[in-house]
Amino acid sequence: MVHLIRHGRTTVTGVFVGSTDVELVSEDIRVSELAVARVLSSPLRRARRTAELLFPGRELELVPEWAGGDLGSWELKSWGEIVAECPAAETDWFGVRPPGGEFWGDFVERVAAGWRRAAPGDGCAIVAHAGVNAVLRQMLAGGDWAGMKQDYLEVISLAV
Repeated sequence: MVHLIRHGRTTVTGVFVGSTDVELVSEDIRVSELAVARVLSSPLRRARRTAELLFPGRELELVPEWAGGDLGSWELKSWGEIVAECPAAETDWFGVRPPGGEFWGDFVERVAAGWRRAAPGDGCAIVAHAGVNAVLRQMLAGGDWAGMKQDYLEVISLAV
């Protein structure tokens, strides 16, 4: 099994947080009961610290390719602000490049490259971001990443 875990709730709410390195709002996160051989994480603080709290004392493997997507000038903006700036984003979020940011297709390739390089395999926990986990889920199980929703600390377990 591969367990995709979204990081804990952050100090920033109501806006898009991609590659901005924000902190957790609370470190009151219970230790995970998942039996895993490896723990891999995005290098961003919110994911890395979540992984440390979920799996204390375990070696943590950071996968730089699993940092959140770079939203450029849309970082820390609300949905309304983004749509006001770029109306096309409302109907084609995955087809629009954020100004100064990363195109979705490039993000998907980056996340996939991280999977190939890290070769997580069976029996691992991956602590990352909703977008990263959506891409990994689509790679491993199919489906549509656009429809994937994942709450903070939610675990999505997939057979590989």
